[in-house]
Amino acid sequence: MAAFEPYGLGYRVTLEKYALTVGVDRLTERSGQTYGELTVEQAPAGHVLRAYVSLSSIRDRKTLSDTLSDRVPGPPWEALLERFFLDVLDRERSADEIVNVGQAEPRPEVDFMLRPFLVADVPTILYAREGTGKSTLAAAVAASVAAGIGFLDGWTVSKPSNVLVLDWEADARAWNDNLVAVSAAFLPSVPSGVFYQRMSGSLPDNIYNVAAAIEEYKAGLVIIDSVTMASPKGGSGADASESATQLFKAIRHLGVTTLLIDHVNKASGKDAADRPYGSVFKPALARATYELRVDEERLDGNLSTPEGESWLVLVHTKANLTAKQYPVHLTQSRLPGIISYAEINLLAGKPPKSDVPGDTGQDQYEQSTWSGRLGT
Repeated sequence: MAAFEPYGLGYRVTLEKYALTVGVDRLTERSGQTYGELTVEQAPAGHVLRAYVSLSSIRDRKTLSDTLSDRVPGPPWEALLERFFLDVLDRERSADEIVNVGQAEPRPEVDFMLRPFLVADVPTILYAREGTGKSTLAAAVAASVAAGIGFLDGWTVSKPSNVLVLDWEADARAWNDNLVAVSAAFLPSVPSGVFYQRMSGSLPDNIYNVAAAIEEYKAGLVIIDSVTMASPKGGSGADASESATQLFKAIRHLGVTTLLIDHVNKASGKDAADRPYGSVFKPALARATYELRVDEERLDGNLSTPEGESWLVLVHTKANLTAKQYPVHLTQSRLPGIISYAEINLLAGKPPKSDVPGDTGQDQYEQSTWSGRLGT
């Protein structure tokens, strides 16, 4: 038997002697039995069989082995299927290892994918009002991660990783144009490791296909644009938190770093803050949230200067794994074919009031390095 391995949210085995790949996914439990979609392919032709089966049913195994023996004579199909299905059942019914925590030395800091913005292996939400440029900023993040080079001074990538963009709002042309333009500002060429998929239906509905795509394209970062469109629709009378809970359960299954682009509930009242649209469970379940705002103190409420610059501020509104970071004041400049970002140095003038509770706003701009310390 060839090596058994997880693939996406299912499992597969490659039988090199016969140029065969046998896989199963879309696993479900019903009436005490595990069911799944079995796929058998053989190079170079491809498709041999696809069937929905019970992994513990002797009758199903017998029927499948007879059918496969007719289509691909030679392999000992009944024994192969029994071993494969047994491995799948053992893996599915075993719990994660129980770990005795508190016995290892604590980490000096968390692992980042893009320091100081993206903590590795957890979901981060970036939210903003429409037209602020959150998807464009996400394209700059994608280019950085794929190339292994930060798009802002002082921002660093732990290691280059492929990126999978799941888009419910725009199309491949829009993402292509943004990626080319932001890359032109800080990279010698556009990175080849950014992959795009136009989406419909919710993320939970597409979870098996997405997990398989992550495996196929070796994606370390998934960008979801946008959270509202990716969330499942609740049924009549459903709790508002249920949609967010289902979405984040699906994200946890993917097991990679995720950046979620979200819209906002516009605040009402003076000094009230925007927050991600919909249920409060979304920011509660994310490990970090950032708001991208127009820097109104610099622009008096105007989004762009006559020179084609947008003055923005990136505010760290929630932190579970790091200390909360100081706001980053940004200039976004648009020229034909180029979109660039730079951090604004406010030392020349009086700093605006800090968004960090308890901070006077007088000294946080004297350094551009963001903390990666563990904290809450």
